[in-house]
Amino acid sequence: MSRTVKLANAEIFEALDRYCLTRNEPLASSGETRRIWVNRAGYHIAETSERVKALRFGQSRSVTYWRYDKRYYLATVGIEASAESEFLREIPVTAGIATVLLSDLKPPPNALPIVVKNVVDAYKWDSESYEGHDAQAVLSLYPNIRAFAFEQNLELEEVDRLIFRVTLAEVLESTSWIDESLGLELGLLVDEVPVLMPVALLSEVIFDQDPQALFMALYRYLEGVYAFKSTSELRSALGIETGWIKVAERLSDQLRWRPREAEALVEVLRLADENSLAEIQGALARADLGKADQASASSLYELRNRIVHYRLGAERPDIAIEHWRDICAVLCRIIRDVYTSIHLRTSLESL
Repeated sequence: MSRTVKLANAEIFEALDRYCLTRNEPLASSGETRRIWVNRAGYHIAETSERVKALRFGQSRSVTYWRYDKRYYLATVGIEASAESEFLREIPVTAGIATVLLSDLKPPPNALPIVVKNVVDAYKWDSESYEGHDAQAVLSLYPNIRAFAFEQNLELEEVDRLIFRVTLAEVLESTSWIDESLGLELGLLVDEVPVLMPVALLSEVIFDQDPQALFMALYRYLEGVYAFKSTSELRSALGIETGWIKVAERLSDQLRWRPREAEALVEVLRLADENSLAEIQGALARADLGKADQASASSLYELRNRIVHYRLGAERPDIAIEHWRDICAVLCRIIRDVYTSIHLRTSLESL
């Protein structure tokens, strides 16, 4: 047995030992050498597969993107929604794949301790005939694990979008505060914005039951382009061909320069459609976060500050769920406006 597979199995069964011990169901085989039985192909998968990235949503849910033998795969843990699409084909979770995923992602078992004990201790690990535990028996102790093979290689940004689609489907099938209407806006946002927008940020907060987390994730997409106007003007004045993002990075790294937040937000929102700005101000006004005729930037910035700059004795924004849905939905449309406008302007500059 290779050291890689040996260590992977040790991690899996030691975790099961701890799970049962802390729940007063110690395993008879605790501390002994146990393993999941894998064939030669399974050994090769365990030894040579490489994780590209993984996203964890709490302890029991995760998505991982990994590479094996020049091909790419996606696996989900604790997610019932299928990732199958024109790009992905579901494949069996073989013993080799199970060994890799259980040791790498380390999901906690969701079976009762006595069930874990019955499965693990059912094998005569100390006999000469012991070849290993059946992978499917071990998998039955954990949240649902599914694996998918990519039909074609995709850029990492497109993989992030695909992962978001899977997590969004899972959220919409659950009891999340996010409803179908907001889910539609989030889906359009991810599908329509240029690659400039990092989608993984949304995937990390979508399972959060606090609407403020999604609001702040969306708000950060506006913060991410605060420097667009100033750096674009600087590039034009100095005849700099370097893109605005690189210029902003250099100004920050070398001169510690950053745009003033309140002023920058005003400039960013000028890239949005007037109807979207009227909608966000209306949504904020309905939530008692501003007046209908107040500037959108002022109301948004005030809400952001109330969330970020918490102080003892201060009250959290008391906003009904339906108002959070409205605010986040319109914010999605504003971000689409802003990023599309920036993408078009930078594309024209390159002609």
